[in-house]
Amino acid sequence: GITQSTGSSGINAEYGVSALMLNYFALSSFGATVVIYCILGYCEGVLLVTFLSTAMEWFPRNRGLAAGVSALGSGFSGFIFASIQSAFINPWNYVPGDAPYADYPNERYFAQHDLLKRVPISFVIKLVSPVYSSLWR
Repeated sequence: GITQSTGSSGINAEYGVSALMLNYFALSSFGATVVIYCILGYCEGVLLVTFLSTAMEWFPRNRGLAAGVSALGSGFSGFIFASIQSAFINPWNYVPGDAPYADYPNERYFAQHDLLKRVPISFVIKLVSPVYSSLWR
């Protein structure tokens, strides 16, 4: 019922806050990034079932539509916030130019320090942003 669904949104909000905090700290090493994203991927899969089943409970006659709109909202919010985050991190429109590996000349990275300093803080901004926080499932 509805009480079950309300409880799942609290879990989703806690997951969102935890994910953003872990992203901030995951940038310290490659191993930490791999472990944290494995855990977050598993949690996202568990939460996917939760919010889809909640949507299908609320609209028993249109389960497919409810699941489709929920999944669309989840994917579309990533599309929107990726653009916003890119505009925040790289407002100067720098082009990646550093190619550190001779075997892979097309693999280029950003080397501008003012741009690189904005990456970790972007996770904190997403954490405290009321717009972003309100869109967590």
